[in-house]
Amino acid sequence: MRVGKDATGKLVPKPRYDAPLHLAYKAGDPVCIQLGPSKCKFLTPYPKELYKALSAPVPGYAFTPSFKNKMWDGQHRFITKVGYFQLGLLPVAYCILKTGINPLVPEDKKGHKVLANPVEDVQLKVPKEMRETFYPGLVNFYIDELDILQYLNPESGEFAYPVKLLQMWSKVRGVNPLAETVLDLAKSLRPT
Repeated sequence: MRVGKDATGKLVPKPRYDAPLHLAYKAGDPVCIQLGPSKCKFLTPYPKELYKALSAPVPGYAFTPSFKNKMWDGQHRFITKVGYFQLGLLPVAYCILKTGINPLVPEDKKGHKVLANPVEDVQLKVPKEMRETFYPGLVNFYIDELDILQYLNPESGEFAYPVKLLQMWSKVRGVNPLAETVLDLAKSLRPT
């Protein structure tokens, strides 16, 4: 058992582990995520449904003694109890928070709809040292996912890529390696 001091200075027992961060979330609260070079961290409480959605069963979990003794549910959690998760999961977590839908699960499957009430205010804190390498489009990947064929007019065969999107890509031409490819594709498919 750990020991700590309370506000008056008396020694009090402290629990061995801190409570999971998702337990303190109330509907309507803002959620703040801090980016790191390889991991992100929730700075504020987040919905419990997100914690459950970003988990997967461990292969062979049914044969482990801890599962048989009902000490473990057999799930591997991709978000730690204190709120850390891998940077690669940021687009998925952001999409679930903003839309309430898990983009990795097909529409007809059980875990597709995660949140009944999506979070309105999701804030991303990008440290100074990461501002040059951070691309905001990465976060919105699943929300703004575009199908290029939707801009193809089947009657005339002309391709009309939205001008605003092309302007965004041209602004990040030197920074984002994908920008040159997208701009070349749009240039080759534009009407004469």
